[in-house]
Amino acid sequence: MGKPKILFIDDEIEYINTISEYFSMIGFETIKAATGSQGISMIKEMAPNMVFCDLKLPDIDGDEVLRLLMDFDDQIPCIIVTAFRDDTVVEQLLKNGARQVMSKPLSLKEITGIVMNSLGGK
Repeated sequence: MGKPKILFIDDEIEYINTISEYFSMIGFETIKAATGSQGISMIKEMAPNMVFCDLKLPDIDGDEVLRLLMDFDDQIPCIIVTAFRDDTVVEQLLKNGARQVMSKPLSLKEITGIVMNSLGGK
């Protein structure tokens, strides 16, 4: 089996470049998308083992990406990240299939912990 693949969907390009570079260095294949639509295409083309998705994206929001991901494969862990945390929204995202909802900014240590807990056996 190849390296586990993590898809990062976020319009903050510098942020996902940094995270992607780090995970590549520690043995993961990383995929990046700057919009929800690109992310959905990457999910279908690349079959990632895990998805990190920003809630607020320039085209379709993370909640719609989550819905489409769950329709495609509800076994892929999806972590929604947001700078605009709202408990009602968080509750709905978790109900709709998000593995976790995290507040930005996330440290590499936090992200690594989430990845290792979700993909430790992969």
